Amino acid sequence: MIKRKFILLITSVMAIPSIASIADDKVPTDNVIVKQIGVGPAGVIMGADSIMANLTVWENDTLPPKMLSRCMCSIVQYTLCQPVMYSSDKRVYSAFFADVRLIVYKGDTSLTLELDYNINKWRLLNEKGEQICRHDLKNSELLSLVHELWPESKNINIKYDKFTE
Repeated sequence: MIKRKFILLITSVMAIPSIASIADDKVPTDNVIVKQIGVGPAGVIMGADSIMANLTVWENDTLPPKMLSRCMCSIVQYTLCQPVMYSSDKRVYSAFFADVRLIVYKGDTSLTLELDYNINKWRLLNEKGEQICRHDLKNSELLSLVHELWPESKNINIKYDKFTE
């Protein structure tokens, strides 16, 4: 019985370094966002208390802002941790005009995530309105979530139908 425990102890001790080396190879998902936008803004996004969504007024489409559920906040956080969100920022000869604004609140700090589905771009702004970063939207990220929030929006329906065709 003692030999058996001793052998188990020895094999466990030998396995620890190999397990640790495997863990070192894995990169936590939130490291992507920290590397791209910095520790401060990433901390606000990943530790968000709440996220408020606003639509741009389009024609006579004036829909009220909506508070995202915890699940929807997690989807936004997960999306912003994906490397594809930071992979490119191709030059576009058009003005940025956000269809959707997601205002991320953490304590007294806020950041604004703007999504423009016309030119397929997104950008992140600090509290002063200064741009932290801007990148391409590859696959109309978060459009399904926005469509779920405002299924009656004519503007979002046009973009969502175009994306799902």
